[in-house]
Amino acid sequence: MAPSNNENDPIDIKNGLNLVLDKVRSTGSFMTSANIDTAVNPGLYIPDVGNIGLPISTEHAKAIIQSCHPSPYGKGTETLVDESVRKSWQLDASQFALQNPRWQLQVELFVDKAVTGLGLTANGREVKAKLYKLLIYEEGAFFLPHRDSEKADGMFGTLAVCFPSKHEGGDVIVSHSRDQLKFQTAPTSEFGISWAAWYADVTHEVKPVTSGYRVVLIYNLIHRPSTALLESRGSSTENITRLLDPWARAAGVDPIPYLDGWNNRIHDTCPPALIYVLGHQYTNAALNFSRLKGVDQCRFAELRGACQRAGFDIFLANIEKKEMGAVEDDGSFYGGSYGRGGNGTHRIDYLIESSLTLSHVVDSGGIAVGRDIPFPKDMLIQTSVFDRDPDKEDFQGFTGNEGASATHFYHETVSFYVVHSDPYALC
Repeated sequence: MAPSNNENDPIDIKNGLNLVLDKVRSTGSFMTSANIDTAVNPGLYIPDVGNIGLPISTEHAKAIIQSCHPSPYGKGTETLVDESVRKSWQLDASQFALQNPRWQLQVELFVDKAVTGLGLTANGREVKAKLYKLLIYEEGAFFLPHRDSEKADGMFGTLAVCFPSKHEGGDVIVSHSRDQLKFQTAPTSEFGISWAAWYADVTHEVKPVTSGYRVVLIYNLIHRPSTALLESRGSSTENITRLLDPWARAAGVDPIPYLDGWNNRIHDTCPPALIYVLGHQYTNAALNFSRLKGVDQCRFAELRGACQRAGFDIFLANIEKKEMGAVEDDGSFYGGSYGRGGNGTHRIDYLIESSLTLSHVVDSGGIAVGRDIPFPKDMLIQTSVFDRDPDKEDFQGFTGNEGASATHFYHETVSFYVVHSDPYALC
């Protein structure tokens, strides 16, 4: 696929890249799950209760709760307990034992299926499940929409294993971008085991349990790859290379420095860099070519192959968009609640300032080569990246002299490439 009209037109190049990359798909999804009729008994043992048989009886479930503590949740740097946000009980991994040695082999089978279902290209021996906690949801228990924090180096996802314990409700709703999947544990809860795995950056919630007890083991999924496993498939790489070639020639004639960041005076037909937003978000610690998830692995492999052919340098980066503006007291409603967006943020009625920065940039070795580099939105290949609720808000209420204001923060992870660049000039 090549630009149809003016091959130097940046809009044509961006549209072409979007069309090509949208067709690159992963074999998996952001959540995978299964219900099974037979599985190894884990040999659950809790010191104050004793050995727990399967299915877990009502009497044992109540006894387990007596040994538990309320489940907390994370809010920024704080760890809080608030039953209006999360209502469940838990035991930390050190507070119980799984005594059957065959259970670890069972978990390894779950992990193998999870890696395949998530579309993760990984050496199975490099993916581990680390036991984190045991959760118990009694009638009325739930957890509002949230994301899992990365609790260990290399953590990329969560594995949940639901024990036989008859209950109703407690569905897990997993959302990513505009897609939504459901994990139901109730249908097989009387005698069967069910499991699900999802990427850590996706949003999920646990709907209220309406009867019985839902008992779940939680594992952190950890991938510490020894080598990068990114290989392009060929046809998409060729199409992307054709799209990038005219841009490379134009940039070679009129290179634009970026040592101190870019301003808005970009050459009409030759932006000095292009930025493609990935499907998942990554922490700075996890920002590495070899740790990309699902479809990001596939698309980045094609981009990397094309950049190598075209003579580009390619990086990964986290970006931040910041919008600061006035919040009007006009009595209007927004997102179902007064003056607030759908996720509890205030609506900005008058924009005062907006900025975009590459907050953290790494090269092919995962080495940080730049941070806090401003760039204009013209470099973004996708046009509607930030048409969503912000990730975070800093709100300043009304004072005697000034009206209310809010600053919204948006975060994404991107593939970022420039022509014939010296990566250390980004520092």
